[in-house]
Amino acid sequence: MNLRQSHYNSVIHVAEAHTIIFNALSGCFIIVRNKLLPKEWNLNSIQIEDSLLFSQMVKGGMIVEDEVDEIELVRTKIAESENNANQYILHINPTVDCNFRCWYCYENHKVDSRMSKDVLESIKAFIIHKVEEGIKVFHLDFFGGEPLLEFDNVVKPLILTTNSHCKNNGVKLSIHFTTNGSLLNDRIIEFLANYECTFQITLDGGRDTHNKTRFFKGGKGSYDLILENIQKLLSQKLFVQLRINYTSSNIDSVRDMNEFLSNISDSCKKYINIDFQRVWQDKKQVEDNTEKKAEGLREGLIQLGMQVVPSYLPDNVTNPCYGDKINHLLINYDGKVFGCTARDFNEDNSIGCLNQDGTVSYKETKILQRRAAKFSKKICHTCRIAPLCGGGCRQVAVDTLSYPGCSMGYSEEDIDKMILQIFRKNYLNQKTD
Repeated sequence: MNLRQSHYNSVIHVAEAHTIIFNALSGCFIIVRNKLLPKEWNLNSIQIEDSLLFSQMVKGGMIVEDEVDEIELVRTKIAESENNANQYILHINPTVDCNFRCWYCYENHKVDSRMSKDVLESIKAFIIHKVEEGIKVFHLDFFGGEPLLEFDNVVKPLILTTNSHCKNNGVKLSIHFTTNGSLLNDRIIEFLANYECTFQITLDGGRDTHNKTRFFKGGKGSYDLILENIQKLLSQKLFVQLRINYTSSNIDSVRDMNEFLSNISDSCKKYINIDFQRVWQDKKQVEDNTEKKAEGLREGLIQLGMQVVPSYLPDNVTNPCYGDKINHLLINYDGKVFGCTARDFNEDNSIGCLNQDGTVSYKETKILQRRAAKFSKKICHTCRIAPLCGGGCRQVAVDTLSYPGCSMGYSEEDIDKMILQIFRKNYLNQKTD
């Protein structure tokens, strides 16, 4: 039996005395005292000098039989996680208009863009067809633009229709809103409290910096109103992911939010988590201390008893983006359909259009391109975190097909940092358990 080291091993020296060995395919870690490591890192030296370490590496997937096709194993994992026939994820853009004009938004907002009654009825027909296909879970997600601009005309009718047909077919319904939170009111919240609803709501730092970015016509800031609405959602036991968009300019102001967060009752804290996301236009090639500050803020919020999303960890193989899943679609207000929510909603980016009867006419070339792009680069196949990253989501893979390097732009240092974050997260979980 011929053995070899896995493609997906990482060896990271974490201290003078210890080294971490990690395999991204198995997810296993081994902590080794440096004095036990052979000077020459090869199978023979490990096997001869430390048979226990060798056996642990075999058990942890760090050493595999030569004929094992690890690349195919990653492909299989990708297929298994993306081809779940038991659920369907539908994103709806009721409008691409918005009541704010955030400077970093990637969308080209169209003033007074509204879904017609014809498109609304076609979406209802689409939903009815999908619910009756035998799925077990239907995820209805409202995006935009600001979806609550069209709450009465689009959002509420679609919820009522979807809920009715899900109940009749024994299908579980979950509803999600990506919203700026400014248009929520008691009437809307009272209606949504009857359903399993979750929300992603964004703040841009503390009060002063947020109000300079997100303000109403006439200049009035939205910070206090949004926080008030978040508190109302939490009191109704509706889950909120509070996304904090940070930059090198606003990162120091985030501490201003501590007063609000520290006043959230213990009973409500389980319904909110905090997700720090750096504004993409602010990501600099030169080193600055913004990321260190963000990490310090995460730690501070954890001390306040808040649930905080860890800084980015690749998990696009076992937990892929919804846009990668076979049972996903976004329908725009104008009936055009898309595979991704993170691109401008124009004709060039569309993958088809919704027909009057609720069926979809797809651009087959684009569909085939999206299906084939993920994990297609040779550089990805033996990258040591390929079983976690998968070469990025399908949209990123399509966008970077002509670029031979890493689609995600990861350096070896970036990869080491991510692995150490995974180790820390797993270690903390074990300590908690």
